[in-house]
Amino acid sequence: MPVAPRSIKILSTKQICGPILPWSRSTLWRRIRAGDFPPPIKLSPGRIGFSEQEILEWIEARSKSRTPAGSQDAGTETRRGRM
Repeated sequence: MPVAPRSIKILSTKQICGPILPWSRSTLWRRIRAGDFPPPIKLSPGRIGFSEQEILEWIEARSKSRTPAGSQDAGTETRRGRM
């Protein structure tokens, strides 16, 4: 039985930075180089895009791994390393 084709949506950096994530383009590329964001797909010699599905999965994985608000122990350090 043939499988129905799946719609794949490709996003540009402009469609990601701002509308989806509150990042600048520099932050997006820094995260990609660090391996902390899905890499782009090369569409042609001068054009890249990002899989919307991969980005949504990345966001979902991050939201599942976060700790609920107020669940930190009183003796733990804050984000900047100070109490």
